[in-house]
Amino acid sequence: MKSLLRLYAYLRPYRVQAAIALVTQRIIDQGIVPRDLHVIITTALVMVGAALLSAGLAIANNYLSVKAAMGFGADLRSAMIRKVQTFSFGNLDRLQTGNLIVRSTSDISMVQLIVMLSLRILTRAPIWTSGATVLLVLTSRRFAGIMAAFVPLIVVLVWVFSRQARPLFLWVQQRLDRLNVVLQENLAGMRVVKAFIRTAHEEGRFDTANQAL
Repeated sequence: MKSLLRLYAYLRPYRVQAAIALVTQRIIDQGIVPRDLHVIITTALVMVGAALLSAGLAIANNYLSVKAAMGFGADLRSAMIRKVQTFSFGNLDRLQTGNLIVRSTSDISMVQLIVMLSLRILTRAPIWTSGATVLLVLTSRRFAGIMAAFVPLIVVLVWVFSRQARPLFLWVQQRLDRLNVVLQENLAGMRVVKAFIRTAHEEGRFDTANQAL
């Protein structure tokens, strides 16, 4: 059984062709061999209809999720800019331009991507999970019990990785902040840098921030 499962792993890249082969097998066995034209036509129509329905729903889902996520990102960015305009001069001195640029570009783009991916898989994932669970139980209750035993382990691993990922992500964002601050200072003070012959020094600052990121 294990050897057979290993072989099935090589079939994954060709799962679409395999699924079509199973359907065409039904057409041949139950339609062509007994010369049942009704089975051939109905099975072919079901195949075409399922393919068109799946393609149409996928296109609609992608279009609407991208449109909603882009609108969400634009509104969030606009709200952030309006909020920044209300800050005091002390806050603006503490929050440098490079920091605000990262917040309005990288951070919002990341949130926008999460929203888009959530909208794209929010309905598919539960359906896939439910369908796979039902098929697994119907196929083998023993194997379903074995898989259920791994669920707590999966939950724990997800929790551990999420706890580790958040500080790492914040660490990277801080270095991105620093890189943008150095870049903004160099662009704003370009004439001063040239006047005091500080080009090499500023290139070193930028290289340090870039290597840290």
